[in-house]
Formats: sequence, C-alpha cells, structure tokens
Amino acid sequence: MTDVVDTRVPRGPGSGFQSNSAWQRLFLAAFLPFHAGTGGAPAIDTVVTGRTNLTIVREESVEERAETPDPIATSDRVLLLRRWLSLSVAEAARVLGVQRPTVYAWERGDVPAQKNVARLRALFDLANHWRSLSDEPVGALRKEIVTGDGKTLVALLSERRLRIDAIKSAMTSVLSMQKQELAARPLSGAELAQRFGFRPLTPQGAARNVAREAKGRRRGDKA
Repeated sequence: MTDVVDTRVPRGPGSGFQSNSAWQRLFLAAFLPFHAGTGGAPAIDTVVTGRTNLTIVREESVEERAETPDPIATSDRVLLLRRWLSLSVAEAARVLGVQRPTVYAWERGDVPAQKNVARLRALFDLANHWRSLSDEPVGALRKEIVTGDGKTLVALLSERRLRIDAIKSAMTSVLSMQKQELAARPLSGAELAQRFGFRPLTPQGAARNVAREAKGRRRGDKA
C-alpha cells in the first residue's frame, strides 16, 4: 500500500500553500517507520502539482534496492555472513546461488552482478539478525534439523525463494540449542573471572603472562 503524506505549509490566510522544504524531506526519511515486506527503507518521491508538492513515501522494490549504492563493501558482507552463519565456501556458494570461485572473487572485492545483489543483501540481513540474537556464530548447529519437514538452516538459506519468517523462526530454534550447549560446557577462564568478579587483565598483565608462558616453554625445550 502506498502512503501519501501531504506536507503543504500554509503561507497565510487565503494565500494558498508553499512547496515543502528540504528539512521536511529529511524529517520524513528519518522518522517515518520502515515498511514491512522487503525490509528496506522507504523511498521518498516528490510530485509537483501546481502550487502543491506532495511527498509520497513508498516501499522500495527489490530492483530499486539492488540499484541503491551499497554503504557496506561486498567483501565485508560475504566475510561477515560466512562468519556469523559459520558457512564454508561451498555452503556460501550454495546459499548465494553462485560458484565457489565467485565467492572467493567477492571476498577479494569484486563487484557482484546486478542479479546477485538483492540476494546477497537479504542473506547479509539474515546473518545480521542472527548476530542480534547471539554473540556466538551458528557453528555446527547450522546442519541440525530445525523444521518439521526435516530441513536444516543451511537448507532454508539455500532455497531459491527465501522465506524470511521461516528462516528467523529456525534461527530461534538454533539459538535455543546453542544456549543448551553453552550451559552444558565448562566455563572458560574469562567467564569464571566475570562470574566471581575478578578484574580483567590489563594489557601489561596479559603481556607478562604471555612472556612467562613463552619462557616456560623454552625451558621445557632445553630439558
């Protein structure tokens, strides 16, 4: 649905309207809520009709979003989505719908073909969603069955048409499994220190520990 916002400002009684100013457009861009659907920011158009400017706020299409200049480098998108979702190069190629050499090329900074941009951004957004749920990468849980019909998270991400709600629901299931795994494993030294209120090591203290450990190893080698 298209929302039409009339931003006409009266100039005085009976004097008509003046055109909307730049600050009004900035206000609309900053404060109007994102639309549902593609998850993109609204596009803002101005239609001039006589003495009136109408600012039309509409959701960007997938094609328009793909053509929008990307503030995040392609190489960063690929590397981060692989890290957060724990994808191998082969799995990344599978979910992105490309060949492995293409994944390597994108990681080196090559610009993807226009037909690949929308899917890359959508998958990065999903990886970012997982990052908002957990500080830990998905890990091996990406291969665990998380749907009633026996699909894994990787399988869902590999579908030709991404089912965003189903994928996010699967991520919630993965998060639950991850929490169970983390609760069952022994605490790390850093976690124990945090639990008992010990202060974290200063950089100098950490350096001394490294030097002490290295010195001990050298003595062991001589023995």
